[in-house]
Amino acid sequence: MSLTNQPAAFRDCYHLFDRAVATPGGVRMWVSKRIEDANYFQLRMNHARVILRNESKRVYALTDPLYDRSEYDGYQVQVRGPDDEGIFWIYVRPHGLPGVNERIEPISVSEPGVEKLDLSHNHQLQLTHEAVHEPVEQDTLD
Repeated sequence: MSLTNQPAAFRDCYHLFDRAVATPGGVRMWVSKRIEDANYFQLRMNHARVILRNESKRVYALTDPLYDRSEYDGYQVQVRGPDDEGIFWIYVRPHGLPGVNERIEPISVSEPGVEKLDLSHNHQLQLTHEAVHEPVEQDTLD
């Protein structure tokens, strides 16, 4: 199913993003007792950001930090549930909040399956995003 690129069709999504921005910990919204409905709303929320990024490409120069950005890029949209009543929720929260990554543990280099990387022989090794990832054409990103 394709989604329209008309911002007016996503007023409910922008309203929810605005509420999340105005609340330090973000917000959640009751969606449905069907996971398909919750997943579709999550898809719409993410597409609403794509529309704003595309608009920013028309408004800002390529060198401007606001080029290809949405004011809501700092927020994650998650489906949670079902709760005790069978309801699925959409959570919109800032990235990096405590509790988002509930379990983070150190890994010991002495554990089986963990290899130690020795870079002492090459002190000039530098990995960049471009060196690690192959370039992706801009037209393929949505």
